[in-house]
Amino acid sequence: VIYRAREEGDDPSGALYSVRTSRPLERRRFHPELLVQSRFRWTPDGCRVVFFARSLADGTLALHSAQQDGTGTPTRLSSSLVQFSETLFFTPDRRRVVFPAHATSWGLFSAPLDGSSPAIHLSAPLPYAGDPRMSADGSRLAFLDGQRMYTVPPDGSAPPLLVADPLMNTRDFALDAGGD
Repeated sequence: VIYRAREEGDDPSGALYSVRTSRPLERRRFHPELLVQSRFRWTPDGCRVVFFARSLADGTLALHSAQQDGTGTPTRLSSSLVQFSETLFFTPDRRRVVFPAHATSWGLFSAPLDGSSPAIHLSAPLPYAGDPRMSADGSRLAFLDGQRMYTVPPDGSAPPLLVADPLMNTRDFALDAGGD
């Protein structure tokens, strides 16, 4: 079981803990130098958890992943962020996590879950990427930039493609199973 809690004297953000049902009340705190800033998400294979956290050492906010039992050092998946959204998408191949966040501006980012390479800014050079949606097959993401809608592959293999312009007050949209 993994849970987020705040201890007496802790930062209001709290920390992540794991406890085994075979050893109740013997909890393990995930890395003590990270203050968890968001809800955590299980990776699709159930082996890791992904969460936004602030480092006590240098104050940076970043996306991290950690082993599901809280052992080992969490892997940092993003550069320093200003803000984040609670929205996280995992690609069907279970290799990447896609997330909207504010680094130098609001954007849509994609990072390998193993931390093997830096996060990619999928929505660059657009100034904003909001309300992202992923197709059922994971081949495309759609997002809004003001009154325009774009799609982009989650691995960053192509730049954003303008698919609708202009849009007025659009917030309800979806991609089909094949990414259209």
